[in-house]
Amino acid sequence: MFTLLYADTGLIFSSGELWKQSRRFSLHHLRNFGMGGAKLEGVIRDQVEELLDRVVMPNEGKPFCIDDNLQNAIANIIWGMVSSQRFDITDTRALSVMKPLDDLVYFLPTIFLVALCPPLMYLPEWLTKLDKVKAMFQLPIDNLIQPAIDEHDRTVDLNGEPRDYIDCMLQERSRNPQLFTNRHMIRSIFDLFIAGYDTTTSTLRWAFLYCCKFPQIQRKLREEIANIVGKERSPALSDRPRMPYTEAFIMETQRMANIAPFGVEHVTREEIQLGGYTIPRGAQVISLLMAVHMDEKHFPEPEVFRPERFLDDQGRVKPNRALMPFSVGKRSCLGEALARAELFLFVTALLQRYSLRFPDGFDGDLSCSESKFIRQPNRYDLVMERS
Repeated sequence: MFTLLYADTGLIFSSGELWKQSRRFSLHHLRNFGMGGAKLEGVIRDQVEELLDRVVMPNEGKPFCIDDNLQNAIANIIWGMVSSQRFDITDTRALSVMKPLDDLVYFLPTIFLVALCPPLMYLPEWLTKLDKVKAMFQLPIDNLIQPAIDEHDRTVDLNGEPRDYIDCMLQERSRNPQLFTNRHMIRSIFDLFIAGYDTTTSTLRWAFLYCCKFPQIQRKLREEIANIVGKERSPALSDRPRMPYTEAFIMETQRMANIAPFGVEHVTREEIQLGGYTIPRGAQVISLLMAVHMDEKHFPEPEVFRPERFLDDQGRVKPNRALMPFSVGKRSCLGEALARAELFLFVTALLQRYSLRFPDGFDGDLSCSESKFIRQPNRYDLVMERS
């Protein structure tokens, strides 16, 4: 699909041997930089503390929108692993660079339709849309990704210890220049943001929205945090096994919000029969995960927000194979461990210190924004009160 924009490169939409080597390379080196480990936990907690101290604390007790600063915090975690650089959490210039990544999701339906029917790209009105998408796509490359690669190219030690993900790619390029072209490196970095920036930020926004909409659920969350963590220390990933209700709340948020309703694109290797239909070899296949998440066969009363559906009679987390927020198979999200850690630490840290509510006169809007490819809640204000 994204070959319309940047050839068959990157981590998400490449295929064949290029995809295999790229995914293996990225998983290995991102783990080395702490993805899923104690090192990354420290990075996430630093961003949580900065968000609390510099954004939430000055706005205690009054309506404000946390969206932009939350986006900066999540972007910092990814960008730190990629480039050893970071944004200031209140820096509006950083937001101007990152905003095209956020806006791009609104144009994904256009890209999908053109991918399914290529002649559309030659119609004037579609050409205008595609030109706009390409311009949006290019802005973070020109202002963020390419300058970082250029700076690393000047300073990298090709035989030394890599500082970050870009160093790893440059070292690999010196050994395998046919695979790690500049185009491929740009797309790989871009894909890391596509996979881990909007999705995690949107999930957290839905989580805080549900906390305000369902105060009885928020009370249970805060009680569990108080019982397990207390107030003398910050929540840690080691607390997760002892906090089943919090885990169930996050799982129900992912199910109900359906951040990524469509799975990653696959291609059939051979002709198959499915449901009375013949699917030819080489067909593009996209799963509708949202249909499973809202199927009452798997989740009774699917329109009801109920974390308890993921708990057994003893109050322990009860996995459900029908929950697939990170997709499934070999193309499942490679940042799953990072996302799970971010969701747990941001939710628990904020609820440890603050109760959340809507401003007076606002009852909560559970409708989502226009794009159906990354389902985001409409912007909203909330009130955080220390308790």
